[in-house]
Amino acid sequence: MGECFGGPSWLAALADFVVQVKGSCMAVSGPRVLEVATSEQVENEDLGGWKLHTEITGQVNRVADDEDHCFRIVRDFLSYMPYNAQEFPPVVPPATR
Repeated sequence: MGECFGGPSWLAALADFVVQVKGSCMAVSGPRVLEVATSEQVENEDLGGWKLHTEITGQVNRVADDEDHCFRIVRDFLSYMPYNAQEFPPVVPPATR
């Protein structure tokens, strides 16, 4: 959610599940650093936007429309996990159409 440059981006690369909010940016370095180093100007979306990470890098598992949507996705993901290592994951009957 928001701009994420440097170390936090590496942590996301190590994560099992990553959600990125549309309009946010996740990259190793920011546009200003890239411009100083290479004289190239690039927008956040092109540098580390959700389309780049879902369609090209594969870094992002799910995309959220906004912060509330992001939290709903994370809660849903966590609902598949047991409460602790001594428990089995919850069993949920399959949905019928």
